Amino acid sequence: MGSLCFKDHAWVSYNTSKSAVLQMARSMACELGPLGIRVNTLSPGYIYTKSVALLLRNHLRWTSNIDLTD
Repeated sequence: MGSLCFKDHAWVSYNTSKSAVLQMARSMACELGPLGIRVNTLSPGYIYTKSVALLLRNHLRWTSNIDLTD
């Protein structure tokens, strides 16, 4: 479904960096946990800006053409 909803967009850098932060936190927690150090990470969603508003408008236009009855 995601491949249909977000077609024609370059999401590689966004998805890769978000995944990298999560994996870095996991690795740091494994290394630093025995020393009593906790590791946390924040993964916020979109911040509503003019660019995001345009993306969401386009997203609605793309998804309105998807047939979900199959």
